[in-house]
Amino acid sequence: MVARLLGVAAVVVLLVVPAAQAATTDTAAPIKVTPASASYQTNQAITFESPSVCTVGCQMIWTLFKSGGTHLGQRMVQNVNTTQVAWTFADPGVYTVQFDLSELCAGSTRLTCDSFAEVTLSVGVAPPPADSTPPTITATNLVAEAAGPETVVPYQVASPDPDTVSASCSPASGQAFPVGATPIDCTASDTSGNVGHASFTVAVTDHTPPALSVPATMSVGATSPAGAAVSFAASASDLVDGAVAPVCSMPSGATFAIGSTMVACSATDAHGNRATANFEVDVTPLADPGPATPPTTPPATPPATPPAAVNLTPPAVAVPARPVVVAATSPAGAVVRYTVLATDAAGAHVDARCSRASAAVFPIGVTTVSCTATDARGNTAQPSVFTVRVKGAPEQLADVLRELRAWNVRGALVTRVQQAARVANARPHGACLLVTSLQRDLRGALGAKLSAAHRVRVRSELARIARVAAC
Repeated sequence: MVARLLGVAAVVVLLVVPAAQAATTDTAAPIKVTPASASYQTNQAITFESPSVCTVGCQMIWTLFKSGGTHLGQRMVQNVNTTQVAWTFADPGVYTVQFDLSELCAGSTRLTCDSFAEVTLSVGVAPPPADSTPPTITATNLVAEAAGPETVVPYQVASPDPDTVSASCSPASGQAFPVGATPIDCTASDTSGNVGHASFTVAVTDHTPPALSVPATMSVGATSPAGAAVSFAASASDLVDGAVAPVCSMPSGATFAIGSTMVACSATDAHGNRATANFEVDVTPLADPGPATPPTTPPATPPATPPAAVNLTPPAVAVPARPVVVAATSPAGAVVRYTVLATDAAGAHVDARCSRASAAVFPIGVTTVSCTATDARGNTAQPSVFTVRVKGAPEQLADVLRELRAWNVRGALVTRVQQAARVANARPHGACLLVTSLQRDLRGALGAKLSAAHRVRVRSELARIARVAAC
């Protein structure tokens, strides 16, 4: 009727709604939390699991809430269609985890099942990680110049770590240390009970030469045409070694020629420190007695023969034609023996006098020796000179290197001798460690390429070099 009145064709739509499915009796299983604990910490991974118990297909929803203004609090995150989730909580607080199982009636929005399980847990702030790092240790003022045979070294030991409670070493700071390197062992502990260890070396160096005392200028009168025997006292004392015997270019008690003679003295301690000093000895000539007073009466008879003519030829002095070269045997040098011959005009032997006597200790380096002689008539020869060269540790190491090459030795042994020679050129004592380790290693594989005789010779030369370098 209405459709007809409005002039509109009427369409009847029949909606068929299927019967509702029976609601399931499924319920969500309790949530299992791993790890199981009464309290949790931030940044800790926590797993939540609740297996599905649905007999038909269900929708699974995990929801995380943090305590807040609503019933469950603020919804943080959701995961769907899984029976297990894992969350890590960055902030502390109380959290509720809810697991929903739900199923809609086919073709409708009506639920056929809806069940859930939930669990609440408290998350606290994670404590800082335990300190398992031992404290570091530093030591300063470990080098001191020797003040005697032993020197008190007040070194400092500390730890830069702020939680260090103690730091100490043995031998302790403030104790007396000998010249050379002494190892010290240090420990430090912190508030967490961690203990740190470190080793250092206290080095007492000796760069101070001995105190050398020589006379002031000496003036003596000649006792013969040859001059005068002059005795003098020279002494030296070292802070570390005590008394050191000085060596002078003219020994005490020697005969000094008429005129001025410069005497050069030196004193070398066991670590190669050398002191030098000079003084002059002036020998004045014999007093002129003046003209003889003639007798009041002439002699009764003249002499039977006229006096012989006076000899004016000075003696001939023969010194070594080539430089005398020896190897030092100690830091002071070496005892050097040489031969000087002097003869007068008649060929008779005359005692020669040299600025440094044979069998005296000559220092390392080159020393010029001046020799002269005076015959019975007072004729004095012009000085004849020669040189004595005493090889120190660097030159002796160079000699070892030349020997090795002459024996066709190559490889590590030659390299290590070269290294020791370079260090010794800078400072002989600095090569001690290299020289002593070479001596030791020659007993093993390092000396395998040497014959037994060559090995003994090299070890003997290295032992002498070690003494020269005051090792």
